[in-house]
Amino acid sequence: MNKEFIITKGLEMIKGPDMAFLTTVDSNGFPSTRAMLNLRKKHTIS
Repeated sequence: MNKEFIITKGLEMIKGPDMAFLTTVDSNGFPSTRAMLNLRKKHTIS
């Protein structure tokens, strides 16, 4: 992957959903899930 590709994909992700879930597996095999808000996205109140 080159730098331009990574920047482009990162900017596409910022324009995406308001929230995302990140799940990783620790060294003991247990999952750890975090909810993350997209703070850079401009939110509008409907």
